[in-house]
Amino acid sequence: MDLIACSTLAELHINNNKLTHLQLDQLPSKIRVIFIRQNKFTGLDDNVTESISKLKIFRVSGNPWQCNCNFSKFLAYLRTYYSTEYKAPNENIGFDQLEELHLRYNRIEEIKVLPQSIQFLDIRNNSLTTLSENLRDFLKQKSNTSNLTVLILGNLWTCKCKEILFFRFTKDLVHNIKDLCKTECRDSRLIVSLEEEDLCPPKIPSYVIFFTSFIMLSCLLSFVQFFWKSIVMWLYEKRLFLRVITRLEKNSDMKYDCFLSHCHNDSHFVKEYVDRLEHEWNRLRLCFYERDWLAGESIPDCICHSVENSTCTLIIMTKSGPLCHIQGSA
Repeated sequence: MDLIACSTLAELHINNNKLTHLQLDQLPSKIRVIFIRQNKFTGLDDNVTESISKLKIFRVSGNPWQCNCNFSKFLAYLRTYYSTEYKAPNENIGFDQLEELHLRYNRIEEIKVLPQSIQFLDIRNNSLTTLSENLRDFLKQKSNTSNLTVLILGNLWTCKCKEILFFRFTKDLVHNIKDLCKTECRDSRLIVSLEEEDLCPPKIPSYVIFFTSFIMLSCLLSFVQFFWKSIVMWLYEKRLFLRVITRLEKNSDMKYDCFLSHCHNDSHFVKEYVDRLEHEWNRLRLCFYERDWLAGESIPDCICHSVENSTCTLIIMTKSGPLCHIQGSA
């Protein structure tokens, strides 16, 4: 068609010539009408499409036009301006007839449905975290009846126990998912390196937890009961949990918490101990002779009565100790 390109033709009729390609440099510069019916054109390039959009008449029927992305601009032009001339190879072609679906780099978060005739699915580099149960079942069925190819690399796949069914799905379709060996979970673990135990660690039966807790608690209580006095003494020594220990040590069956034994010569500073022990953090119920002994009773009887009705006895030792010993022996 080199001679045609150099001519000044305004109309070009090349019907029924089994032509397959038409290039921009083959068209006359003053062309206004073109008939290319009944040839073997499958599509026209974008630059040719831009040129023919300026034509007065353009007739294209009877060609086996291909409906794919390579000729999207030309097909859009035909649908818009020459819908009566345009006829696809299959008038019923639609979503369900698609065999290849390329969805890479689209930030897709969920896929609800796929074409029934799908043979190749590329969903790489999106934002998918899992595939729905319906979608998994559909792809499993397609893998059994056709040579299905799936690419899933570069998504945010969730590798946790709640998605164990998706994990099993990838294992079942290991031969169909061509990039599974390179596919990572959201936490950067390779899916092929994981086992179900990694996603769902075996749980300890509840009865084992209960029985173990019961045994440990029993051992702890036995230990505390056996060493209670030593524990209390150590806490008193370190001045730890004094208020709690004091309350625990109080015996409701006893009238007094403590019998304060001292020599009458030390009465001048015993009041200080009484104030601190009864009114500060301890709040102990004290028994001492100046206040709690009955007048007229013998000293030995009063001492015995005070000891019997007190949880413990506190003896104040001073330089008057020998005199107190004499007093106690009286």
